[in-house]
Amino acid sequence: YEGSYGVMIYAPAVLAEAGTIEVSDDANATVASTWRTLQDDAAADVAYPLAGKSRFYIRIPFASAFRLKASGNVAADRTFAVTVCSD
Repeated sequence: YEGSYGVMIYAPAVLAEAGTIEVSDDANATVASTWRTLQDDAAADVAYPLAGKSRFYIRIPFASAFRLKASGNVAADRTFAVTVCSD
């Protein structure tokens, strides 16, 4: 992720819930690390793409790690594809 200029996140075809992107300043982040919800310039939470969609995020600023967090309980694992875009 370091040295990249952005990431493309692809949501699975079936996705019942929405969610946000969380970031950490810990490059070796774990579940126990401190995570914060990423917000845009308008102080709105940054959502991950909806079912069957993809979205390009220009370098998630100053984040050493990121994760996707569902807005509620999910019935099963969700698999998102991520492409790191770099020079």
